[in-house]
Amino acid sequence: MENLNGTVLISVILVGVVVALFRNFKQRVGKQNAQAPPAKKKKEEYDIVCMYGSQTGTAEGFAKILSNEAESFGLKSKVVDLEDFDQENFLDSSEKHPYYVFLMATYGEGDPTDNAVQFMNFVTDEDNSTDSDLEHVKYSVYGLGNKQYTHFNATAKKLDKSLKKRGAQRSCEIGTGDDDEDIESDFRDWKTNFWKTVAADLGVSVDISQVKQKKPGSHLKLVVHENETEANIPRDFNPNPSTNAFDAVHPFECQVLVNRELFVSDRSCRHIELTMHDDVYYETGDHLGVLPENPPALVQAIAKRLSLNTSTVVSIESLDSSISASKLPFQGKLTIGDVLGRCPDLTCTVSPQVLSSLALFATDPKQEQELNMLSSKEGQEQYSKLIGYPMLTIVEVMFRFKSVEMNLVEFLASVPRLQVRYYSICSSHMLHPRSIHICVAVVEYEKPDKRRHEGVCSKFLQKTSPSIDKLRAFVRKSSFHPPSSLLSPMLLIGPGTGIAPFIGFVQDRMCHIKNGSEIGRCDLYFGCRYKEREFLYFDELSYAATTQAITNFHTAFSRDSGEKIYVQHLLKRNSKEVWDLLKSGGYVYVCGLVAMSKDVIAVLQEIIKEEGKMSEDKANEMWEQLKNDGRFKTDVWT
Repeated sequence: MENLNGTVLISVILVGVVVALFRNFKQRVGKQNAQAPPAKKKKEEYDIVCMYGSQTGTAEGFAKILSNEAESFGLKSKVVDLEDFDQENFLDSSEKHPYYVFLMATYGEGDPTDNAVQFMNFVTDEDNSTDSDLEHVKYSVYGLGNKQYTHFNATAKKLDKSLKKRGAQRSCEIGTGDDDEDIESDFRDWKTNFWKTVAADLGVSVDISQVKQKKPGSHLKLVVHENETEANIPRDFNPNPSTNAFDAVHPFECQVLVNRELFVSDRSCRHIELTMHDDVYYETGDHLGVLPENPPALVQAIAKRLSLNTSTVVSIESLDSSISASKLPFQGKLTIGDVLGRCPDLTCTVSPQVLSSLALFATDPKQEQELNMLSSKEGQEQYSKLIGYPMLTIVEVMFRFKSVEMNLVEFLASVPRLQVRYYSICSSHMLHPRSIHICVAVVEYEKPDKRRHEGVCSKFLQKTSPSIDKLRAFVRKSSFHPPSSLLSPMLLIGPGTGIAPFIGFVQDRMCHIKNGSEIGRCDLYFGCRYKEREFLYFDELSYAATTQAITNFHTAFSRDSGEKIYVQHLLKRNSKEVWDLLKSGGYVYVCGLVAMSKDVIAVLQEIIKEEGKMSEDKANEMWEQLKNDGRFKTDVWT
């Protein structure tokens, strides 16, 4: 009995040991499995990647054209917003890289577009790069600029220089498109040369005439919400989750508080005050981005042409997993009326590129042929005569070419997006921390055939009613801020609506005076056509001049006398006091039209040379130093 019990005991012990060992083995295997990294998803490889930095959508459109042509030549291609640029992958020389094409617009006075700022910071960062860290990169650059600006195509040129400095290899001559002339024709000529140059690198034969264009909108799906109405649609205005800031895709909603006329003339200029979102702050000199809406009459007209019910609630989905929601024509649910009001630009002149897209949807062969002809290089003269010169809009073109049949997503994918309009903020964050003010010159003129053109955003703002209407907007940070030292002298030059940011500057100074702070000298130059009818903010500026918020106030009225006097003439007349301000460390700010800024710059350079008794070289050296020190700033437009 004793032996049997011992045998049983030993058996139990052995079983226990085996079970324990098995459990331990399972735990170790489970732990190893849990710690093992997931299998890497195979990265999709492309032959060519078209990256764009775009402010108005033109560079994005050109990127899509190149990508479509690449696909026609048997190349795998994709389009990338530089906001989504993958820095780590770009630097990885062990990876197989595609051929990169950069379509780069220049914004303002030589700045990159909003979506390309981080990318340009990376490319131009000399402290964290070498002269060979991009030797594996092959690329081409096409720039989009405007020769009216001093720094024509500066972003594209700076990108090319930085890439070459880091060892990257450019195959094709850099393109420099000019929006002041015919940027589409410039692009067409450049890409013909581009394909001839890089075809051998990419191992393809190229025949532009054989390019088959994809129908726009094929990657989108419209979802109709049958049982929903506008009243059911949630109105959420949240910041961009990745940046926690409001932007063009994630605007905030603001109430119109004041909308008053500033002119007593044949023109209109509005002073508009808006509420601020609780989480939004601005600095004096920043810009307000306003998301405009198309005129209701045009919305109804295009809805009728497309056989759409404006009260139907819809949303949109991408059939392409590589396209994020923020790149869709709109987000969330909207009525078709709101979609047509907010998304397509219904007022701009139709481009050859849009005509080319419309041809794909023409059911009448004759109209298809005409649309293709008007969008071709050979049809440039006819396009100018029939579309460009009379400035036909998409609504007018759609009613002219009645055989064009397209659904909503195809229409949205074929025409340019309605772009944000930026306005210099004309209030001080110190005086008006919870409201934001803008000064809006209403654009309105006759087209060559006497039809009226109305600026889509300025007319939209003009018609808003205080305490009733709301609009969508966001604050865009700028570098056009007053000097950090209150004692620094300032020379402010702002004719017309160029006075807007300086209203904020002056309000800042009045707050400092009220607080007992010592402030430096401030000379302000303002100009307009008529003193009695178009003198913007006369009361505010006249009062500020009595408080020393403005030290010297100079005004030019170009139509009040036989002699046309502009701000640059006053600067020349006061050259001694201008030179005194410059040599004492003064800051110069110029706001207004590009043409005016060029004249002002020429006069300032002349003053430096003559009053400073300098040679041409020395005067240029001082001017460059002024800019490098951040003491010369512009906020200009065409």
